[in-house]
Amino acid sequence: MRQTVENVRERIIYAREQINIIREERWLWHVGHLTHTTNMTQMWQHVNRVRDQQVSGLTEQLRCRKAELHPTRWVTITAETLLHDDTDHEILRDELLRAWKTSKDTVPGDNDITYSMLSHVCNMVGDPLLCLFSRSLMQSMVHKEWKAANIIPIPNAQ
Repeated sequence: MRQTVENVRERIIYAREQINIIREERWLWHVGHLTHTTNMTQMWQHVNRVRDQQVSGLTEQLRCRKAELHPTRWVTITAETLLHDDTDHEILRDELLRAWKTSKDTVPGDNDITYSMLSHVCNMVGDPLLCLFSRSLMQSMVHKEWKAANIIPIPNAQ
């Protein structure tokens, strides 16, 4: 009987080691497939999957507590987002010009748009970029492309 218990313990230890090896291999596989075109949303989904941020990874007690707090949290967040903010006003041209990047061009992103193209849009009659930003702000709608970024690592010259 004692030998059976020891065998079970050894198998449990072995199984945990194997699980850790599999998780590490899977993580290395994910990291190996990140490229300069991987956006931040996808990257954080991978990180959260590895960290097991999903509810299924929580204990029963924590799941119950989370379910209890969800309505209160939702009401609080919704109430705060409906409040008027004094900074909610149309963007002025001088604000846009202060934020305007004037340094030299860098490599264009996936959409082939460079900083110089954006700076020329600032000089167009009718201020289309300013209108786009102001309309987005006043309608409380942020385009999904504005919330994601593609990080392109540039190695240092050695």
